[in-house]
Amino acid sequence: MVTQMPPLRVVEDLAVLAALPSGQRLRCYVPEQVTTAYPIHECGEPLLSLSELFERSSVSVRLAPSDPGQDPRLSLRAGAALRLIEAARRLTRESDGQLILSLDDAFRPLSVQRRYFSEAWARAKRLLGEGTDARAIWVEVTKWVADPDLTPPHCTGGAIDLTIARADTGIALEMGTPYTGLDGLLDVRSHTWNTEVSPLAQGNRTRLFDLMTAVGFVNLPTEWWHYSYGDQMWALLSSRPFALYSAIEPQPPVEIPERS
Repeated sequence: MVTQMPPLRVVEDLAVLAALPSGQRLRCYVPEQVTTAYPIHECGEPLLSLSELFERSSVSVRLAPSDPGQDPRLSLRAGAALRLIEAARRLTRESDGQLILSLDDAFRPLSVQRRYFSEAWARAKRLLGEGTDARAIWVEVTKWVADPDLTPPHCTGGAIDLTIARADTGIALEMGTPYTGLDGLLDVRSHTWNTEVSPLAQGNRTRLFDLMTAVGFVNLPTEWWHYSYGDQMWALLSSRPFALYSAIEPQPPVEIPERS
């Protein structure tokens, strides 16, 4: 039985956010203009290749980037990557090997982020109407695609777009909406706790949320598929004094040493 899922809760006042119990705080949406003003103390963690890391850890995962221009190996900062490994292990264990994580996007160069933002802006402008104020377009677009002139989570190496799939077929579980491309832009059914999707989809979203938050990630409540660790949103929703990751330039993933 699926419990009633709350609507999107928007919180702009950081004092209000900090006063919320952890379970409620983790389900809040903090607008981009608030999130990106939060302090960052760059920790210097390197990017790790997820394909190499999963192969060496003997943990099953499906790497399925939808953008042919992206590096198919996918990369995350070390702290985020190791937590993702733990999430994948838990899913394998809890499902008796029947389910795996399916990964679509991770670290994203700023050049790619600019392209995504430009495409999202053009689409949102058509959907909202040509006469829509630019500020209103920005507010809506940044619920889905971060502004490349600020600190986009994917460009920090701390964010991952993913879903749960069947281990034998690679087919994703029902989540109610697609999670690749811009077809779902401005579709509130993509909000993690939206109640317009089926009970099955709600249950699968909750399963993904519980899995990822258990290992230290936070969810972007406007996108059921987007999780992050170490970025500004993570710091805010986790009540940390500062973020760990700033936006970085593309770099070769650090070579992972062989086990001795």
